[in-house]
Order: sequence, then C-alpha cells, then structure tokens
Amino acid sequence: MITPNQIIRSNRKSLALTINDRAELIVRAPLSYSDRKIYNFIASKEGWIIKKQMAMRASNMRNAKICVVDGEVVNILCQPYTLHIGKYVRTRLTEQDIYLPDDKPRERLILFLMRWCKRQVTSKVEYYARILGVQYSTIRISKAHTCWGSCGAHNSLNFSYRLIFCTPNVMDYIVVHELSHIKYKNHGKRFWSCVRSVLPNYKLQERWLKNNTSIMHMI
Repeated sequence: MITPNQIIRSNRKSLALTINDRAELIVRAPLSYSDRKIYNFIASKEGWIIKKQMAMRASNMRNAKICVVDGEVVNILCQPYTLHIGKYVRTRLTEQDIYLPDDKPRERLILFLMRWCKRQVTSKVEYYARILGVQYSTIRISKAHTCWGSCGAHNSLNFSYRLIFCTPNVMDYIVVHELSHIKYKNHGKRFWSCVRSVLPNYKLQERWLKNNTSIMHMI
C-alpha cells in the first residue's frame, strides 16, 4: 500500500493527488473524508502514482548538480557524455565523451559548453529568423542563471549557456520566443500568436521548463 507523505484537509469538495518535486505524494481531501476513504482512493490510483513518482525521480537525476570529476555523466541536449579529466592538452569532444585538462576543469567545461551552445543557438536563430522574417543584431551567450533568454532594445539576442542542458525542442522554443520579441516587445496576444504560428505546441516546452528549473543551478 502506498502511504502519502502528507494529507491536507480543507473545505474542498473532492480528493486530489499531487506528486511534488521531491517525488512525494501529497493528498488534498475534504474535511469530512475518513482515512479509509482516502487510502481506498490512493489504492485505486496506485499505477498513476508510481508512474509519476518514477518520472519525477528520473527528472531529478537528470537535473542533479554536476560534479566536474572524472567519470561524471553529463546530459547535453538529451545525450549522455562522460567526463574524462587528465593530462590532456585541450578540451576535446568525441561521440560519447568530453576530455578536459586537469587544470581548472570546471572553468574549461563551462567555456566549452558556452561555445557549444553558441553554435547550436546560432544555427537555430538563423533558421527561425528566416521563417519569422525578422533581423537580429547580435547573439550573446551568457552564464545567466535566472533567465533563459532575452531580446534587447536593438534586437540583440542573449541566451544562457544552460540551454545546452535542455531538450532540442526547448531550445527551439526559447529561440523562437526571443525572435518573436523583435516583432512584439511584450507578451500580448499578437506575440503569442507569433510564437504559435511557428511552434503550435510551445506550451509543452513551457511546461518542461517549469518542471526543470533546477537546470539553472546544475553547474
């Protein structure tokens, strides 16, 4: 039997189950509901609960803080790469591995990821700018950990290198979002219509970002 981590009773009319970001089961129930009724409901939703908890735990593992040590696995654009730290002359990438010199490996990894992100983002900006019919001035990759991207007054585009830890579809969404700001400097209806015209399912990417905010603090 699944035991909830917390039962919250209030003046609500129905039962609700929530899996929080620690994969804990939170139950919200009406004041009049007995423990037996609550546990029967939990038992009827056991499959759903287990599935959601497994998904959250997997997400937490993906978004765990990165320790820049030999053998650490880093997920970049949904692909796992193993870090190798040693007496290497320069940072090098192979199909499944990243080789880092042992002199300041953390700083070297961040610089490497910033350059990698710049290439990925630039390619996507060029592609979607043509589709939207807009012109941008510059592309800058920063170490920002509070904002995924921004569009400046002179159509300069700024992106956090931490986008490299997102899915390719999420990176597409952030790029389209900022390019759309070249047309509309707000979040009004016309702005969202512009985003939707290119990415009809953009809300799926917004939901992903909301559920993976810890990426901002992985390294």
